[in-house]
Amino acid sequence: MGFLDKLVSRVVNTAVSTAVDTAVDNVMDSLFGKNEPDAAKAPVGKGNIARENRAATKQENNSGERLLRQRIEEIAAREQPEYELRQRVPSSEVAAPEGAREFFDYGFYQNGLLVAVIMILEHNNAYKYKEVRLAQQACHERQVEYMNFMSYMMNRPEYISQRLKEHLR
Repeated sequence: MGFLDKLVSRVVNTAVSTAVDTAVDNVMDSLFGKNEPDAAKAPVGKGNIARENRAATKQENNSGERLLRQRIEEIAAREQPEYELRQRVPSSEVAAPEGAREFFDYGFYQNGLLVAVIMILEHNNAYKYKEVRLAQQACHERQVEYMNFMSYMMNRPEYISQRLKEHLR
């Protein structure tokens, strides 16, 4: 009976997922127009971000590193103006040991002091890599807030904003 339950569950989940994706596509098309090939090449704007962040499968349904970076920079400038945002912050700033990831993707500075870092990870298990764990541990020891974002995830602006507010108090 367990095999049959799993099979039926998988079929139902696929059907529901397809229906939801179709409904979202229809709403997005009505709001922003049909997703034409030329529109996909258009520069990122309000309508294009929504179009770019929508897709039928989980693999395609990601923000991608370029869009994620753009969102982090925009949200940090708009919602956290008291912090200076720097790119490619050396992990030596938190005295990370040899073997740690060489750079953090972003660092938040207040009054010249590093108070938080962001690491953008590309693989679903990248947070388990030794180089990432060593850099994260060094942040913890120096009381520097550590955040990571997975580039293959949605990373909606609301989510990024929430994470920044939680870690930058």
